Amino acid sequence: MPAGNFIPNTIPIPQQGVAQPGTTLDPALVNQLLLSSLNEMQHAPAADAGNMIINQVRLVRDSDNAKQVGGLEAVTIDIVAMLFDFIFDDVHIPVAVKALLSRLQIPVLKVAMLNPGFFADRQHPTRRFLGSVSGISIRWGGSVDETDPFYCKLAELVERIQTEFENDVEVFGTALTELESFVNEREGEEDSTALTAANIVIVREQEAEAWERAQRAVQSFRTSNTVPALIDSFLAEHWTGVLQAVAVNDDDNGTNWKAACEVMKDLVWSIEPKKSPPDRLRLISLLPNLLAQLNKGLDSIKAGATQRTAFFDALVKYHSAALKGEVPAPEASTTPVQIDPTPSFTPSGDGDLLVTRSIDNGVEVEEIILVGAAPIWRADDREIFRQVSELKRGDWVEFLDEDGHRNRERLNWISPQRGILLFSNHRSSKAISIAPEALARQIRDGKAAILQEEAIFERALSGALESMNAG
Repeated sequence: MPAGNFIPNTIPIPQQGVAQPGTTLDPALVNQLLLSSLNEMQHAPAADAGNMIINQVRLVRDSDNAKQVGGLEAVTIDIVAMLFDFIFDDVHIPVAVKALLSRLQIPVLKVAMLNPGFFADRQHPTRRFLGSVSGISIRWGGSVDETDPFYCKLAELVERIQTEFENDVEVFGTALTELESFVNEREGEEDSTALTAANIVIVREQEAEAWERAQRAVQSFRTSNTVPALIDSFLAEHWTGVLQAVAVNDDDNGTNWKAACEVMKDLVWSIEPKKSPPDRLRLISLLPNLLAQLNKGLDSIKAGATQRTAFFDALVKYHSAALKGEVPAPEASTTPVQIDPTPSFTPSGDGDLLVTRSIDNGVEVEEIILVGAAPIWRADDREIFRQVSELKRGDWVEFLDEDGHRNRERLNWISPQRGILLFSNHRSSKAISIAPEALARQIRDGKAAILQEEAIFERALSGALESMNAG
């Protein structure tokens, strides 16, 4: 039966022991007769009522059996009826969840009739089970796939309660334990996806930090040395990448890092005019190793043959001139093939979101960062950023994708280095890695929203009790 099209029982309510006019029945007998009729309703086959979800408790309230109960029992029925009115009218609850909960109307009414303290006991197994539905329904959003494992499990437990419950509320407690175990197991499977994605994020963070180190090192060297355009472009566009590759695995005192930095010094010295024989001999001795180190570095960043050829052809002319004690004439210099300094992604003055995707071990990771944004936050942005900074593992955020679909994702991991937030969902082996400032921007622009896990049952019960008091 498709999710959201469940038809609750709408059979006529059994009328047992209806008092004749002028007859007074014993209150205990009246309650017994009402409970007996509720048992029959609970176990009767479902009748066709189209796509409507009927408040069966209101039908019970209007029955002859219910009209004979005492004041306390009547109030109990009224509260339960209003309770389900609030549930069925709540626009935040998926229709499929309402359909499942509607099947528990009679069992919940029986619980309330058998236990007058039900409404005051937050630890009651029935209330705790119904409350646990909130945590599952938040995963679904507005639509539910009937093949969704969480939906299937919840439907199974609801069916069991409806079938087995007579007067022992522990059937709700057993269902709650089984549901929590199921959720933990499924979240454990989600965690495996999150772990793969987290490893990707960690690598990205290491690469980002390595890139920053490499840029600082190259910029500092370029600032401290006067070099021709050929070398300056090579350092900025190629050797920065080489240093990044080294920095991922080597700190500032590492042998490889020091060697890569030394190559910059040797390269600049090698093109300076050599006036003395010792300097010429040193250059001749240095060149084989220098060229080998340059090629090794370019290998590490997979530099193309065209780029290498252009650079080394020009470098040969610089070295030839240096051995002669000369500076090559401008026309003798060949401009190397350069990387386009204009990025394909140009952020606006307010900053823009940059999205990249990668796949590792079958897990797709969508990485979102904010680039080009000024460090000054507007007042409303600061408040949103505060909310983002308070997110913790297990919290939920709803994202609006490019096709206009709303997808709910659970926060599974927060990077300890840069605070990168990693979200995933049980529905797919996909994860979203997003920087805090990028999430704040999405929230500000209406492309994401932090979800509050409100207890469906508790919210509805509060509304019912307030309505009762107001009346």
